[in-house]
Amino acid sequence: VVHFKAPDRDIAIDLGWKGEDRTCEFVTLLYQTCWTLNGTPPDIEFTDTIRFDNVRSQKRSGKTYTMTFRQTNDIKPVGHFCQFVKGKNNTCEILWMPHPR
Repeated sequence: VVHFKAPDRDIAIDLGWKGEDRTCEFVTLLYQTCWTLNGTPPDIEFTDTIRFDNVRSQKRSGKTYTMTFRQTNDIKPVGHFCQFVKGKNNTCEILWMPHPR
């Protein structure tokens, strides 16, 4: 998740593609860009649970959601490798399965 100051909304990004994780490349570019533009590095944290505000705008404050990830072999619809499941009280879960190689 890339957190932005209000009123801009946060962005949750999936950096995996066909079994390859591109997190390191993205974080390196983000770090270098922030350092170049601001003279200071961004705060970077790796965690299994993330909090983000995907609906914040200039007209409303939005809601903070807590997102967790769980590996499974039972994804609906069949053929997809991840599934978004909305929970209660501003929670959601991302079910994911490894990409077959």
